[in-house]
Amino acid sequence: MRPAHRHSASLGRRFARVAVVSACLLAPVCAPQCIAAEVDEPAIPPGQDELLADMLGRGVPLSECEMIGGEANYTTITATYMCREGEVIVELAHRDAGDRSSTPTDRFAITLQNGSPPHGFVDALVSRVRSREAAFEWKWPAREDARATQDGDYGNDGSPRE
Repeated sequence: MRPAHRHSASLGRRFARVAVVSACLLAPVCAPQCIAAEVDEPAIPPGQDELLADMLGRGVPLSECEMIGGEANYTTITATYMCREGEVIVELAHRDAGDRSSTPTDRFAITLQNGSPPHGFVDALVSRVRSREAAFEWKWPAREDARATQDGDYGNDGSPRE
């Protein structure tokens, strides 16, 4: 006769297999909602290039550093500066995405990613971002999609109504 704990472990494994199979079978049905829930994060809307470049100091020295590149990637903005001591890379993300090493502003978390900036650089950058960030607005695509669906902006086949 088997000990009771072996039988319990066997039932546990069977239950786990059933749960995994059920989840796989239901995934196509609830995939859009599951994806929307997972991707409910702020996004950088298109058309913000000039504002972001100005905010980050393109063409303006910041404490002996010059911006030499930048890139917006859906939820973050990365800027590269050439300073006397070498390259400095900073990242801007939504304020709520920052960590303890980030400097928060009203709309952003500014985080040093790489390099050793000269004294005053971070303060100058933060000041510049704060003075221009009011013109920037994060978009929440998952929330906007859910709102549009609730408002009935989509037909029975899921395509947008005109």
